[in-house]
Amino acid sequence: MIVQKGIPKQRIDTGRIEAKSFLAGKRIIEVYVESQEDVTFWRRLFNFKNIKSIDVKPVRRIRGSNGKGEILKSILDGDLIPGRSLLIAIDSDYDFLKCTNLNFYNSPYIFQTYAYSIESYYFYPEHVLEACLNATNTSNIPTEMFRITEAFESWSAKNYANFISFIKDGNRDCSDAVYDSLSKLDISTLEKMPEFEICDELRAKGLNSLNLYLFINGHKLEEKVKQITKNVTAWLINREHRTIKGKTEEATKNLRKQFMNSLNCPNQELRASDLSDVSLMQFIYKDLEQYKDLAKDIL
Repeated sequence: MIVQKGIPKQRIDTGRIEAKSFLAGKRIIEVYVESQEDVTFWRRLFNFKNIKSIDVKPVRRIRGSNGKGEILKSILDGDLIPGRSLLIAIDSDYDFLKCTNLNFYNSPYIFQTYAYSIESYYFYPEHVLEACLNATNTSNIPTEMFRITEAFESWSAKNYANFISFIKDGNRDCSDAVYDSLSKLDISTLEKMPEFEICDELRAKGLNSLNLYLFINGHKLEEKVKQITKNVTAWLINREHRTIKGKTEEATKNLRKQFMNSLNCPNQELRASDLSDVSLMQFIYKDLEQYKDLAKDIL
């Protein structure tokens, strides 16, 4: 896999890429993504579907700049023309739910996350406990203490109505309420599920009352999940230290050293998780299969 940065200044289309492939004597498929962090996510998906010879190009030149905006503007300006050898892969943000930017997403050569962003997959609540166990090389976590999935589902149900109001009516107060509630989410307590009317239109897109976290701002989700992983791993580390106590001083020192050397970052474990069990991934798989049918003569 080749990684390059930036959108070339000259007009680029699939014909130019295929000419480059001919001159190089090998198949090249260029994929523009928003930033360096997106490379691994999309490379894994293309490889999973056996789409090889991928040349990934992150376009975000300056940290914090809008890589997605740069890509879409380049397409509008005619500087970047997607085709079977020139693909685009971007975060949906709220586009999928709000049906915005459909002129882009209707192209079979433009892929989206469907969830808010790649972070929505990486920091999937159901993966948190396993990631913490892997990071600390421990087992037998007390799930009654860390009911993470249930806590996020309870939070989702509590905030579902506000989120729907934000998506359908653009109510910013409702959006603020959702994110304020997220910052206060406590995995040690489960709130009673409220009653509300399900939005069938958005349910067809994968949004239900228990998985709101897939569609909120992925960076906000990341912040909350990182806070949780920090607390869970700290508890696991302290538990291991307590089990080491009572041995000789030298044995205690050696065991603690071995344990600390074995620690990994739980957030890296999350990024390395199998993401295929996240429901929205099936939408991406379907898009990739559609692309394979369209481009089968060059794959």
